[in-house]
Amino acid sequence: METHSMIAEEVIQVIDGTLDDIENFNEIALEHWEYFKNKKPMFNKEYLGSLRVAIAKDEEKSVGYVFYMFYRSPYHDEMWCQVDMFFLLPSHRGNGTGRKMFELVEKVAKSNGCKKLITSYNLKESLEMFYEKLGFNATHVAVAKEI
Repeated sequence: METHSMIAEEVIQVIDGTLDDIENFNEIALEHWEYFKNKKPMFNKEYLGSLRVAIAKDEEKSVGYVFYMFYRSPYHDEMWCQVDMFFLLPSHRGNGTGRKMFELVEKVAKSNGCKKLITSYNLKESLEMFYEKLGFNATHVAVAKEI
């Protein structure tokens, strides 16, 4: 099994791009949506099209994405990077691909003058340990209310 992980790591490429660079977005988005027990994908493609995205590709097929954007901090005179959405197909987890995706986001954010990288995650799947391994510190808790 360890050999399989090593092979998978060599094949996976992580690139910076846009929504248009994810040739099978509808397929991945459906699995992303179903993973959280929702009935149908309702992603706003117009909004997602305005964001940057780190894309994990297994050969030429996309297997995951991290959408992100830059903005001026409302508290400090500096730029911040907000990760808006992260998903990696379950078949490609556990081999360092998610880490590579976030490393690319961080590299691009730094090169654009960002001083902070911010994200949140859905409590339906605990990603706390994943984000801790990447160096994130829990500083705030995001909460939501359906209205």
